[in-house]
Parts: sequence; C-alpha cells; structure tokens
Amino acid sequence: MKRVALSESEFATVANLLHSAAGLSFDESRRDSLAFSIAERMRITKIEDVSSYLSQVGAYNGAKELQALLDEVTIPETHFFRNPPQIRALRKYVIPELIRHAEKTKRLRIWSAGCSTGEEAYTLAILIREILPATTDWDVKIVATDISTRGLAAGRAGVYGERAFVMTEPAELNRWFVADPNGGSWQVRDELRSIVEFVHHNLVTDEPPYASGEADLILCRNVTIYFDRETTRKLMQRLYNRLRDGGYLFLGHAETLWQISDDFSLVSLGDAFVYRRLDEAAVA
Repeated sequence: MKRVALSESEFATVANLLHSAAGLSFDESRRDSLAFSIAERMRITKIEDVSSYLSQVGAYNGAKELQALLDEVTIPETHFFRNPPQIRALRKYVIPELIRHAEKTKRLRIWSAGCSTGEEAYTLAILIREILPATTDWDVKIVATDISTRGLAAGRAGVYGERAFVMTEPAELNRWFVADPNGGSWQVRDELRSIVEFVHHNLVTDEPPYASGEADLILCRNVTIYFDRETTRKLMQRLYNRLRDGGYLFLGHAETLWQISDDFSLVSLGDAFVYRRLDEAAVA
C-alpha cells in the first residue's frame, strides 16, 4: 500500500469533514492513523492523489465513500467480556437489579451504543440469558448501534475468530457459541441473536433508538474518546434523556463525566465505577 502524508490543509479538510459528519475529533496525534486509513481507501478506489480522493469524499454524491472512510477509521479491536470489573458489576449487581425492577412488566430495554462488531451486545445477551433463559416470556431487546456499516455487518453475521475470545471462559464459549467444524471461528447461538438488533446510527446526528425514559441500561464505552468536549456534553444529555429513573450508564474505563455532565450520579459497584440516572423517584 502506498504511504500517504497529509499536508496541513489536507489534514484540516478531512478532520473537519469527519467532525461534521460524525463528531469525530482528530488532533495531531492521530494524523498518521488517519493518513493510513486514507491510503487504504485510495488503494481500494484506485485514486492516485490525496486531493482527488478528498474531492470525492466531500462531493455532493460522495456519501458512499464518506461512509467507507468512516468504516475505516472507526473499527477498534474489541472482544467478549471486555473490562472484567464492569462485567462483574453487570453480572452481580446491574442485570439482577434491572430484572427485579421489571418483574411486573417483564420488559428490558438496553442500548449498546458504538457497538463496533457486536461483541459487547452479545456479551450483554449472555449475561441476561444466564438469568432469563430463552424459554421465559420476558420481552428483552438489546439495540446495538454503530456508524460503521462494516462493524454492523460483522455483528449481524455473529461469527468470530479466536482473538474475540481472549477473555471468554471455555465453559462460556461452549455454552453460547457453535464451533465451525473446520476450526478457527465460532457462531453466536440463536438464543442470543434473537434479542439483539443491529441498527446503523450516528450518535451525533440521528435520533436515539429508544424514546425518552425508555432505556434501562446504556453502554457507550470507548466512544467519547473520539469526540471533543462539546460533542460529548451533548451526547450525554441525549443519553440521560433516554434512560429511565434509576437506569445505568456504562462508559469506558478511561472515560469520565467530570466537567462534562452533572446529571448522573457516580456509583461504586464492586471494583467498578458506573453512572446512574437518579431522580427523586429513583432515590425514593
């Protein structure tokens, strides 16, 4: 692949474009990674110079290539059961509490925002199915959203290689996945796939998938690291509005709402810190 070096003006052009389209923030430290992504797209589209490629991305009819570039810059490596302290908090405290809260309605609504290739959403499905088997009459829905069409396609396929299971116990792998007879990959079982819906969604410009006060739990982990402070502030307000009183918000371990939002309460659950919407009704 041909190496690409972005000039100051080219870097500013593409950074502004990605910020306008999806709220993504690229500073100088990410210039090389952005140049690598552009070089890959230039190779695929057979465009020889950066200026011509940027003209195509920014053109009136360039939405398809813009989406392809977003796919290129927004697929981080992830895996099942990522962040063990948060998984323990979900398994021991949060999921059981959400189920107790919904005993009358038998209805759970969860949002995996910025779901990447789907491992997080299916991990949530496993944690729920550990308590609520598929044979129960509960109405459980996990909406997994991402701006990357490539990531969503992988999630819908539900087929994962060995690297996705670096934190998965053998018993969990055998219980919730079907091994490929030829080896090297595993398929998510239907009892998990049936409660996960993958939806293309832009966290900055699109309406959230749930109505106001409808979500019991939102995970938006390792997403705001790509946003500037103002974009993050507006996103947190939208997430707060979608959570019900007492609903939980999980961010990545390196993310914080300090000086971003005072709406949420910080809660300690074992060795994990998570955020919660606690209005007067929930406190009571």
